Amino acid sequence: IDELFSIKRGNAKDIGNKMEGGNISLISAIDSNNGLSKIITPSNKETIYKNVYTVNNNGNGVCLAYFHPYSFIATSDVTILKPKFDELIDLDVAHFIITMIQQQKSKYNYGYKMSNDRMKKQAILLPSINNQPDYAFMKNYIMKIRENKTAKYIEFAKNKINHISIGGVKFNS
Repeated sequence: IDELFSIKRGNAKDIGNKMEGGNISLISAIDSNNGLSKIITPSNKETIYKNVYTVNNNGNGVCLAYFHPYSFIATSDVTILKPKFDELIDLDVAHFIITMIQQQKSKYNYGYKMSNDRMKKQAILLPSINNQPDYAFMKNYIMKIRENKTAKYIEFAKNKINHISIGGVKFNS
């Protein structure tokens, strides 16, 4: 992972005392909402990130990874992965990378926590061409999955619409 990203920990402090209602997301090691805890006003000592990945270091969400194309601050329970290459900022590539990171979850637990050193050494499987990541393949792979799911949803919605009836009157599109 350290060949693709610069790695550091979040530095948000006193998150329980942070007042909601600001304009910056607070990301912590939770297992829902892309790690979003609340929207706050950060202090001037907290680093604001954008277009980076986060990986939860502990808790129920250990090794859950997210991509954040928006501004946020993060707690020390979250590792920040800052891309070394512009191709890693693409949302489709990010979905592929996130999946590969999360496949490592089974090795991390209470007795073997995720740390920056372990994160740096963590290998993930990526498609490659000439020993370099194949970003075009990653992007196309995710786009095909999204297109397939979209087509299935459209078919599902059409089927539901075709079977709508109100008061015994059937409506077909």
